[in-house]
Parts: sequence; C-alpha cells; structure tokens
Amino acid sequence: MRSAPVHWIIGHGGLLGQSIARRLGTRAFNSIKIDWRQDDTPDVLRAECERFLGTTRAESGWAVLWCAGAGIIGTEQAALDRETELLSVLLDTLGDGRGVLFLSSSAGGVYGGSRDLPITEFTEPQPISPYGYNKLVQESLVGSWAQRTGNRVVVGRFTNLYGPGQNPDKPQGLITQICLSTIYRRPVSLYVSSDTLRDYVFVDDASIKTLDVVRRAFDELPAGACSTKIIGSGSSVSIGSLLGEARRVLGCRTTVILATSSLSNQQARTLAFKSVVWPEIDALASTPIPVGIDRTARALRASFAAGSPGLLVGS
Repeated sequence: MRSAPVHWIIGHGGLLGQSIARRLGTRAFNSIKIDWRQDDTPDVLRAECERFLGTTRAESGWAVLWCAGAGIIGTEQAALDRETELLSVLLDTLGDGRGVLFLSSSAGGVYGGSRDLPITEFTEPQPISPYGYNKLVQESLVGSWAQRTGNRVVVGRFTNLYGPGQNPDKPQGLITQICLSTIYRRPVSLYVSSDTLRDYVFVDDASIKTLDVVRRAFDELPAGACSTKIIGSGSSVSIGSLLGEARRVLGCRTTVILATSSLSNQQARTLAFKSVVWPEIDALASTPIPVGIDRTARALRASFAAGSPGLLVGS
C-alpha cells in the first residue's frame, strides 16, 4: 500500500495555500517563505525544491501544489512573465517520474470570452486578458512537462475564490471588499454592471476539492497524464444578488460607487460553470454564500479588533 505523499504548497501564505496548509497539518512540507520579488528567487526556489525532494520517500512519491502568484486581470505583462519563469525553474528542478503537480489556474481568466454556457472542461478556452493568456501558457508548460517526465499533472481552474485569508489590499475579491466596507465604513467601487454573473467558491471548499483531486491523480491518472478540473461552487450569482445577501447577513447596506476602468473590456458579463471531470468531487463541500460572507466578515472583524488587519494579507 502506498504511503501518503508529502505535500509541498508553493504559495502557502496566500488565500488558497493557507487553507490547504491548515487541512494538511503535519503532512505539509515545512517550507520557508519565498520572497518572489527578489533577484535570487530562482536560486532560492531551486534549493528549496531540492530540500523537499530529499524529504520524500521512493514508495510514497511527492505532491507539489503550485498556489503561488499575485497576478490578476490588469497585472503588467512583465510580472506575469516572471511567474511563468519561476514555474519553469520549479519544473526543471523536480525531475522525473514519481510525483503529482497541481497547478492553480483561473477559470475566469481562461474562459473569459466564452459564450457557450455552461462552461465545462471541454469548452474551448477563450481568454480576453493578458492574465488569461498567461494562465494558458502555464497550463501548456506543465502539460508538456508531464509528457516529458512521466509525472502526473492536474490543472485546477478555479472560479472566484473568497474567504478568510484573502489579501484585502489586492484589487479583487468582491466579497472581501464588501465585508471590509462594513468595517471601515467606506464604499465599494464597481467596474462592471450589477447583473454580472460569477461563480463564488468558499476557499475551504476549494481546498477540500483540491486535495481530493491530488489524491485521485495518484490513484487514477497514468504516468505522464495531465487532467483539468474546474473547481467552483457550480452556481452563478449576480453582483446585485450578492449585495443583497451581504446586506441581510451583515445588517447594513453597502455603499456602491459605479466607476469606469480601462480593464472593463477584460471582464466577462456572464460566467457559468459545470464541471464534468470527476463531478463527484463537487459534492464534497458546498458552503452557502450567506455562510461564507459571515465567516469572511467575522475573520476580518477579529483581525481589525486586534489592530492587525495585515494578518490576513497573503503572500
């Protein structure tokens, strides 16, 4: 019987990485915090990868979960290229044959221009932003690497992640921004219409599904295979409905400022997803939007009360 593999979460300080790390506990490799902005980051990443491989056992293999990256729609191309460069460094160091790599990607970025709804894993990708195109480059990179090395790869295309641990200073995460507006009594700026539809997935649900995807990759994927899984809630909510739920849960109305942005044309009006790959995974966890809003707000209030909002900032 195969021993449980050691999991290395790259980006363990971010929203998804934190949640996965909490769930793994001692099964997670105790990695140092990597500062992605430094010139020596490639060397640090190589050294940390070699240290990780030295802790794994031949009979158990390894699992690497790439949850790193600060890129969003609107991120400059140079920063996106830097992320892809560092991913290449990791792949070159991991070597052949006995592991699983999970790549965190973006359903909204990859399928931003898709009009054939609901979107499944077999829908043709149609990115409409440099961010989305860069995600496809990364997906292609890990797919080719899997074939070349015999390792197994799963690409997780996430819908809109939210929950405790989301960087409040990052210009994304509408639910987090709505919750912050009740704490700081400040308005929320909207750059898209209130009938815009999105699939919001609570981060702890996403981490449960991610770890099950990794387990299945070990058990079910042949060597050299690359599979893609959309990870979301499976239901879309309009921004207008989201604001209404937030008002009911938080007990006050969110002041909204309708603004304009040059990035509006990189945002789809409607995104609806239906995963058809390993669909049984989607029933593992499904936090209702009101519950997710409440948990997010409680975490932010606790941090605010402690005078340390930066505790929630991921890296």
